Amino acid sequence: MSTTTLAQGVNLPAETAIIVELDHPGEARTTTPYTVAEYKNIAGRAGRLGLTSTGRSILIVGGDVDAQRRWARYVAGSPEDLRSQLLDVKQDLYTLVLRVVAVASRREGDELLTEDDVLGFLASSYAAHQRRLAGAEDPFPPARVSATLAELVSADLLASGPSGLTLTELGTYVAQSGLRVSSAVRVARALRMVHPSQLNRATLIAAAQLTKELAEVRVQVNGRGWQREQQTFFGELRRHGIAEPVLAALPAADGRSVGISRAKRAVACLLWMGGVPIGQIEALLMRHVPGNDAAGPARAAADRTQSLISTTIEIARCLHPAAQLDELAQLLPVQLEFGIPVDLVPLALHANGGLDRPDFLRLHSRGLADPAAILDADDETLLACVGGSTSRMIQLRRAAKAAHDDVGLVDFSDVLPAAVD
Repeated sequence: MSTTTLAQGVNLPAETAIIVELDHPGEARTTTPYTVAEYKNIAGRAGRLGLTSTGRSILIVGGDVDAQRRWARYVAGSPEDLRSQLLDVKQDLYTLVLRVVAVASRREGDELLTEDDVLGFLASSYAAHQRRLAGAEDPFPPARVSATLAELVSADLLASGPSGLTLTELGTYVAQSGLRVSSAVRVARALRMVHPSQLNRATLIAAAQLTKELAEVRVQVNGRGWQREQQTFFGELRRHGIAEPVLAALPAADGRSVGISRAKRAVACLLWMGGVPIGQIEALLMRHVPGNDAAGPARAAADRTQSLISTTIEIARCLHPAAQLDELAQLLPVQLEFGIPVDLVPLALHANGGLDRPDFLRLHSRGLADPAAILDADDETLLACVGGSTSRMIQLRRAAKAAHDDVGLVDFSDVLPAAVD
């Protein structure tokens, strides 16, 4: 017995291969059917030249109808055409080039890759071969690849020296992250110009809006009244102390609405983290646009930013090693997830999902953000904060006690100062 990975990838001699299932299990009890190529690869494990003259492949079916269907699709079917994943329309050339350097550098050992090595690697790929056979244009034009390498060097993701190309600390991190490299280039280019003292929440959240991932969150912009929109939301970011290099990076050459949309998403995140009710957030975002269709995009902006903010902070940390970012790295993901002010974060960290945003905001409105105050409050007061649910009140008290007890925990720095030599 074996998994499909073992059955397809290891040259194990066998006279008979028995295939019981033809579906890959997925999330939430979903399945994905095997391709014909996968089936034939598994069936081909039976019989090996030099070991046995014949082999048998047995496919278990669930009746006559199932037998006919599976025979027609898998046994008599032709394997799908092979297609290189490098030709995926969603493929990001920045990501591809950086990962070529990362993977090929490990294989080459101590010898560094040159620009010509990267060009040769891509030119000899199966993707390039397929395009040549089809008479199509080169998917990796040398001029474009060279320009991409130059941008990766300028963004400090790669270092170029006489002996070749190497990944920087930032490049190593980005290559292993789920962020598109083109997004990382944009973020790094903006954050590099920021003084470490200006790496505050507004700057980091706005920097995250430069990514392609967040561009998928659509926020309405008044095209005719774009000047007022820009003045309002750029001004709000300035009020929160955003670093000017990041503010200057928000506008895009391909349209005024791009920069305004980025600014509106950043402001929506700041409002959400401030505990502002979603109705008020919607009204503020739509103040120059007719209608009331911003609640969903505002929540989506906070969700997507939450998934990217840690990577944005790590990029800032790589560019500015002396910056003090540990506190923001702990606070911002929690605030973006729950939409709560900073003083409620310790409580949220210990609630284990047992409380939601309305619970936290009712506590905050009653001055019950401090764990000690919650522990001292009577049941009637706490029940009013958690919608009258006794089980949630119990969860609240547990979270408050855990957060309160954490305050007294001894940290490493309390017992051992950092070495200075």
